[in-house]
Amino acid sequence: SAAFVDAYRQRKPDFVTYFSSFGRPEFHGDLNWAAWADGRFLGMPQANENLNTTKLKPHLCVRDSAPFSPAASCDVASTLPQRFGGVRKPAPAMLVAVACVHSVHHS
Repeated sequence: SAAFVDAYRQRKPDFVTYFSSFGRPEFHGDLNWAAWADGRFLGMPQANENLNTTKLKPHLCVRDSAPFSPAASCDVASTLPQRFGGVRKPAPAMLVAVACVHSVHHS
């Protein structure tokens, strides 16, 4: 992580950039989260609630990413994957789930 961030910032020192992670930091212990934060990457955790309605709620993804990205810059990408089986949360219910997050991007 640190080597990539350093090389990226040498080439794009002032470019606003988001680091999008799948879910919550605890699921990616092998990433150097501090390096991304030190490189001024803004947080954008992917809240794939349709894949795990308990662990991938938008507010949990943002809360757990906050130590690595200031809350003011931590957006959430709420995704509605259709390629996996199981129960799918309807789009209106997903919108209710992200209502507590200050800024939302949908993909």
